[in-house]
Amino acid sequence: MTPHPVDDLTTGEVSFRDEVKAFAREEILPLARQIDQEDRIPMDLRLKIAKRGWYGLLWPKQYGGYGGSIMNFCLASEQIAYASGGVGATFNATVLCGVPILCFGTEEQKRRFGTPLIRGDYVAGSIGITEPDAGSDVSALQTRAVREGDSWVVNGKKRHIDNVGVANLLSFWAVTNPDAEPRHKGFSTFLVERGTPGFDTLVTRYIGLKGLDCGEMHFDNVRLGAENRIGEEGQGFYHIMRLFEYARTGAGGWGVGTAQACVDEAIDYAMKRVQFGKPIINLQAIQMMVADMVMDLELMRLLSYRAARIGDLGLKADRAVTATKLFCNEALFRIANTALQIHGANGYSEEYPVERHFRDARSLCIGEGTTQVMKLLLTRIELKSRYA
Repeated sequence: MTPHPVDDLTTGEVSFRDEVKAFAREEILPLARQIDQEDRIPMDLRLKIAKRGWYGLLWPKQYGGYGGSIMNFCLASEQIAYASGGVGATFNATVLCGVPILCFGTEEQKRRFGTPLIRGDYVAGSIGITEPDAGSDVSALQTRAVREGDSWVVNGKKRHIDNVGVANLLSFWAVTNPDAEPRHKGFSTFLVERGTPGFDTLVTRYIGLKGLDCGEMHFDNVRLGAENRIGEEGQGFYHIMRLFEYARTGAGGWGVGTAQACVDEAIDYAMKRVQFGKPIINLQAIQMMVADMVMDLELMRLLSYRAARIGDLGLKADRAVTATKLFCNEALFRIANTALQIHGANGYSEEYPVERHFRDARSLCIGEGTTQVMKLLLTRIELKSRYA
C-alpha cells in the first residue's frame, strides 16, 4: 500500500485509525467519566469492540481474525486510550491474551481457544505473569504446575492482573521444572478458563485505569488438560519475552493516546481560561509548557510507530520496543503533569478530565516493565550488541 504522508502510515492504516477514532469518540468518550466513577466498563461496550473484530487484529483471517498487524494494534490502542485509559487497557489485555496462542499454539489450540477469544465469546482475556514475589524479576515465579498423567495440577497466586474480574480465558505462566538451571528454563505457558474447579479471582482497587477489573488469580489444585499447555514445556520464559514485544508496543500506543488527550485538554482549557485580562494561552509561560508537551508527544508517536513497523517486518524488535516503552513511561507522565498544572486547582479536582488522565498516566511507569527495569534492559541490549 502507498505510504500516507502523515506519520508514514499507509492509506489503509489511516483509514483503520480513523475508523477506530470515530468509534472511540462516539461510543467510549461519552461514557468515560461514568466508567471512571463507577469503576465498571459496560458489557455492551466490550461486545461492541469484539463485534468489530478488533480483538483479532493480530490474527489471520483463517481463524476469524482481522488480518491486521502490530501497527493496527498500536493505532487502535492509541485511539481507544484517548477516550478512556481503562477501556484502552482492557482492550490491550484481551488482545495480548491471544499472543501466546497465536505464536506458539497448535492449530487445534488456535481454533479451540483463539477463535472464540477474538470473536468475543470469552468477553475478555487476560495474561498472568506478576506474583506477590515476582514482578520485575520474572525468574522468581512461584506458581507450580505438576504433571499428573495427562494433566497438570496448578497451585499458586498471581496479582496485579488485568481483566481478572471479567476475563473468561487467561494465559499464565507456571514453574514446571523447579530444578532447571538457569531457573527461567523451567517455566511453561498455560491457559485456564473461568469456571475451572479450584480457579478463582479477586478484583482489587487502584487509583487509575478504572473499569479494568485488575486483581488476583488464585490456583488451588487446578487440574488442566494437556491441551491447556501452550508450546513446548520449559519454553515459557521465551514466550513471555516474545509477548513483551507486542505488549510494550501496545503500551506505547496506549501512552500516545493518553498523552494526546492531555495535550488537547490543556490547550482547550488554556484557550478558555482568562487571567490578567486575557486567555492564559497568551502567556509565554503557558506556551513554553505546551511546546514541551507537543515535543514529547511527537517523539512518543514516532517511537511507537517505528517499533510497530519493525515488528511487522519480522525484524528483531527488542531494542526498539524497550526504548519506546522507556521514553513513553517518562514522557507521558511529564505531559500529564504539565497538563494538570496548566489547569491549576481545577486540574486537581474531579471536574475536569485531566485528573483522570493524570491517574491513568501514572500506571505506564509500572505496567509492562517499570522505568527502572527498562533502563537496565536497554543498557543490557546495547552492551550485548556491541560486545557479544
